[in-house]
Amino acid sequence: MDPNALLRDPIFGIDDLVTLTREPLHIEVAKSWVKHGHIKPVHVDGRRRFSAIQLLHADLVGLLAFTMKVPPSIGSAIADNAIAEYDSIEGDFLEVFNGKHFAAPPASGGNGKMTFNLVRTPGDILRPWQPGDREEDGVMIVLPVALVARGLFAKMRVLIEARSIGVGS
Repeated sequence: MDPNALLRDPIFGIDDLVTLTREPLHIEVAKSWVKHGHIKPVHVDGRRRFSAIQLLHADLVGLLAFTMKVPPSIGSAIADNAIAEYDSIEGDFLEVFNGKHFAAPPASGGNGKMTFNLVRTPGDILRPWQPGDREEDGVMIVLPVALVARGLFAKMRVLIEARSIGVGS
């Protein structure tokens, strides 16, 4: 699978990095990459927007950089390969990022950490759940982006540590 084929809608705004990662250091890394042109946003209605795959990639590279001191240039290649390999093994792992939607009820009460968004077509801009939105319209929870990043990161970390001590090389 070509990782570049995954860089498509649904798309998120730069502010959604807070929702997706909840890690200020990773957010600053991602914003720095945007500033230096390493992540190319799509401009929609005057705002910078990013695909979920771009944010997943940024989160993985940020995790590698801050926890394992892996340079972003190397971390980027590792993240690309991990995303593509994981998707080829797990099948439809990325389908929620590619325009298919999982239904879920709106968040009730709580402190807002579970952010739901309504998505009617892959090109729609994600927005918060609003009164009158129907479950069958296609509701996507944003949180799995961060969870998937951490799951992939855990696998990458084991692999990197094994190679660094000469296991399996």
